Amino acid sequence: MARDLSIEFPNAFYHAFSRGINRQQLFYDNEDHWIFLNQCRKAVQKYNVLP
Repeated sequence: MARDLSIEFPNAFYHAFSRGINRQQLFYDNEDHWIFLNQCRKAVQKYNVLP
C-alpha cells in the first residue's frame, strides 16, 4: 500500500527512499544499481534539488 502524499512547502527538506514490495530485492546486479543511481542524478539536475 502506498503512503499518503507529503505536505509540500517552500525550502522544506524531504527524504527519498526505495524499497521493494514485501522487501523484495530491488537490484539484481551491479548494473541495475548504477542505472538507478544515474536516474537519481538526472532527477537532481533536472529539478535542481540538493542531493
